[in-house]
Amino acid sequence: MLLQFSQTPSLAGDIYHWQHDTFIVHWHDRELPADAFVTFALNPDGSIDQVKIKPVSPATDFSFDFLYLLLKPVMSKKNK
Repeated sequence: MLLQFSQTPSLAGDIYHWQHDTFIVHWHDRELPADAFVTFALNPDGSIDQVKIKPVSPATDFSFDFLYLLLKPVMSKKNK
């Protein structure tokens, strides 16, 4: 599975299951020392409610723009 951000092209990487509802993203650009945990919160029906991203290492530079994201699905017009 691939995670990528259209506004920050350098943040693109493969996601691997780590444990429970948490995955680890390994960024393709290995110059970025910022691999991160990606945790999914689900609704009762199994759909995604939100996604949080936190660095694997506490030494990760705080300026990476994924640290303060709370991702939520966008419903298309046909699904509303």
